[in-house]
Amino acid sequence: MKRCYLLLIILTFSQCASKYNDAIGTVLNDVSSKQAADLEAVLDHYTSSQDSLKLKAAYFLIENFPEDQYQTIDKQLLIENIELAFEVWKKPWAKQLNFEEFKELVLPFNLERDSTGTFWRKRFMNEFSFVEDSLKSYPNENPTIAACVIINKAMQDKHLIKWGETTPISFNEWEKLKTGDCVAIANFTNNVMHSIGIPTSIEFTPQWANLTNKHFWNIVFAQNHFYPFTGAESNPRKCKVEVYDEYLPLIRKRPKVFRITYAVNPLSLASQTDEDIPNIFDNVHIHDVSKAVLFTQNIVLSLPDSINDSYLYLSNFSRKIINGIAWGKRDESKVQFLNIRPETVYILSTYKNRKFSPINYPFVLKKNGEKHYLKPQLSSLQTITCYTKFPVDYTNFVKIGDKYELLYWNLSGWQSLGTKMATQKTISFDNVPKQALLILANLTRGKQEHIFTYENNQQVFW
Repeated sequence: MKRCYLLLIILTFSQCASKYNDAIGTVLNDVSSKQAADLEAVLDHYTSSQDSLKLKAAYFLIENFPEDQYQTIDKQLLIENIELAFEVWKKPWAKQLNFEEFKELVLPFNLERDSTGTFWRKRFMNEFSFVEDSLKSYPNENPTIAACVIINKAMQDKHLIKWGETTPISFNEWEKLKTGDCVAIANFTNNVMHSIGIPTSIEFTPQWANLTNKHFWNIVFAQNHFYPFTGAESNPRKCKVEVYDEYLPLIRKRPKVFRITYAVNPLSLASQTDEDIPNIFDNVHIHDVSKAVLFTQNIVLSLPDSINDSYLYLSNFSRKIINGIAWGKRDESKVQFLNIRPETVYILSTYKNRKFSPINYPFVLKKNGEKHYLKPQLSSLQTITCYTKFPVDYTNFVKIGDKYELLYWNLSGWQSLGTKMATQKTISFDNVPKQALLILANLTRGKQEHIFTYENNQQVFW
């Protein structure tokens, strides 16, 4: 009897799921029965022929619904989101979009209500309803770019957005804190822009090549081109993602660039494996766009017999730590990494127990695709003189009275070459292996430090 009852449940669900495609069926199977009923109600809402495009939009939203947002599934909000998105599609800055562009760059929006019960998309539409009239102040600018600039400035005035280390995860938290890191600001900005119909998305680099940390920013689609900008800070056509500070010579290097999309990417690492993978790649909604925005090279690296991992990682250095910036699938005794920015130091690594472990020595990837390995020559030593631990600002220069440590990288990781107290504005160390990757640490104060090589009696930072 129990078996018959179980079979009846299975058959009932199979008949229900068979009404839709496999992707919809998978989502319905993953969510609770109430959530599944809500999603089916949305699809059933758009059954008339005049709603055919809205039905396609509903399919797109449900097929690709992010797993980390399943708890926000709400029939009424999903339908309201579709209706409002189609409404703003008629705006001067959105009407040129085809359906494929619209459904990816305008339609998605976080399903949240404010403290009064109002859908945040509707609230933002009301808050920024002045944008269309404000276009008159930009008669010679593309309307999409102009609208983006108008909202970007208004966000600072209306929401007092400031940079901070916090990461609000909802609009209601944003309203309270009004501060966030680059991830939070990019997400908030993306939703505000979508609410008005401005076609935007988010891009990120997993780790700066020559600075610490990852970075996220926004992009807006206009005139068949994506223009980067930073929410509530820098505008499209003006934003230079790799400029660290206009008063400093340092240009930030993005070794890789990924775009976050609403559509699931079947080629993403998270779509291909259930293995333990780094958090930065554990997302089926990311696409590698490095080749479109950077000068890149494809590289092939040999694997030692002791390595049997299915997936390997190309990493770079954040201070003394290595972080993955690209992944590749093992092919017998080698692995290929696609679309990698040259003139940067990389190291091959595995990933286990939430940790990257290096393989072989680091190398400089040259513009022509050649690899120059930084293998310390222990039989060929030199004296080096350092003036800074990181060329970002004056606080990183060698300071008299501070204690410093010089380290070099070998197959076992970082090895100390000794500590010294600075007695002048430079500091020298003896018996330093040639061709080594080095790092100078201030043991007295500060955290900023970065890898360098020593060439022609000069520190060369990477």
